Amino acid sequence: MRLRQTLLLLCWLVLALVSPPIHAQRVKPAYESNIKVVRTLLEQPESQLDLASIKLAIDEMIEPATDKAAVLKQLDGMASEIRASFPLEASNLVKFKTLRDYLYRPPLLSGRRPFAYNLEDDRNPKAKLLSVYLATHKGNCVSMPLLFVILGQKLGIPVTITTAPAHLYVKFRGDNGNWYGVETTSGGGWADDDWQRKQFPRLTEKAIANGIYLQPLTKRETAVVIADSLLEYYEHQHSVEANQARVKLALLQLDHYLGNSTALGSSLTDYLQRQSALRDTAIVILPTTPDQEKRILDYFRQFGDPNAGINYSETCAARTAKGLSAADLLREAFVTSPQTYGFPYSQYQAVRNLPGALTVVIPNGGSVPSFLATFNPR
Repeated sequence: MRLRQTLLLLCWLVLALVSPPIHAQRVKPAYESNIKVVRTLLEQPESQLDLASIKLAIDEMIEPATDKAAVLKQLDGMASEIRASFPLEASNLVKFKTLRDYLYRPPLLSGRRPFAYNLEDDRNPKAKLLSVYLATHKGNCVSMPLLFVILGQKLGIPVTITTAPAHLYVKFRGDNGNWYGVETTSGGGWADDDWQRKQFPRLTEKAIANGIYLQPLTKRETAVVIADSLLEYYEHQHSVEANQARVKLALLQLDHYLGNSTALGSSLTDYLQRQSALRDTAIVILPTTPDQEKRILDYFRQFGDPNAGINYSETCAARTAKGLSAADLLREAFVTSPQTYGFPYSQYQAVRNLPGALTVVIPNGGSVPSFLATFNPR
């Protein structure tokens, strides 16, 4: 989405902002306060993140007249109405179809209008506002999937946001544990990964393998994506102050999207169980000597905060590779081609072939093998 496009501009923007024009005014207080609000929202514990409140907080920065309380009340009312339509002991699939039909296929005598794609003005930043979508019943590839996921999560339906180039859509986890793509811009129809590949020529196999697209997002990652609308809004203001705010906001987003909020020294098995709910997970166990482990730990302990310095090029995967190279486990290959290890999948491909490596695969929705608890803190 806009975040990735903005990242390409960061270097240019930073150079341009080092020597701003003499006539440039000071950064408006609204920009600074908005950044502080976004930071506070993103730093909440995952369990406390509420996508509706986050979306409306961002929307209010774009349209101050947004009535957050009224929209939240409307969303709760919609969720209650949908919940009342659930059959007893309904499966996740039945609940999903009930939500889909409520939004896009209301009965003729219900008096409700179906929600549809805004073919006239889908590029207008305000078309992404949740309040506008609810009022007009016309949205785009931001407001439509976000409303679906917000209502779905209120109803306990396993749905989340996922991304394609400049596009958001929905992933639904079926009762069999598999994730399925859902295209809300076309009435909630199924949209598997192969279909998305055909829609987006820039959706390369390498980008998919590296986990950039088509992955179910966590709540925190979804919150970061929601803030993309604010990036776009600032871009359209064409001012030095707005560009400064864009840089700060993009860097803040990187802290929470490319980094990892898991604290150093926390439970490995708890982390793996959380990841299992989202995707297949592969763990590579490497044989190490006490000296090698000390060098790896010394490397990571220098940062204090595990996210310190994480950015678009210094990813968590690249930093892990550097930790391994500190113990001479990837030194030759890493020094020769450090960019090889910038993504988890490419690093996995490299380390799984190291001497003595043991690979353990946890399928999506599977349980974490009990022996991995030996790696938990003691």
